Amino acid sequence: MTELLKKAPIKESGLSRISLSHEYRFINNERQRIGYAARIGLKVVPNQLDHIEEVLSSLVSAGANEITATKFHTTKLKALRAQARTLAMQAAREKAEIYANAGGESRSAKSLRFKM
Repeated sequence: MTELLKKAPIKESGLSRISLSHEYRFINNERQRIGYAARIGLKVVPNQLDHIEEVLSSLVSAGANEITATKFHTTKLKALRAQARTLAMQAAREKAEIYANAGGESRSAKSLRFKM
């Protein structure tokens, strides 16, 4: 698995969780401990979204038998949030102008003030 991760088109990878637990089975209606189960969790960050299928398929081919979560994040989060705030303020100004007009006021959007 380590060699696969070194060659894969990923930005970063690492262990995220290691656990060891008892394994039980019911034998003759009795719960009996049959051994231990070791689980190793990996965190893998692909370089590009186009590589996600390749990376996941490679991990499964290398022996991974459980994929518990796939999360998508953007590297442009700060810029997108700033854009969303700007759009929200524009929408608020438009609504305030509509409310002012409906209330009999004839103010332009520039003369409306917002207090927060």
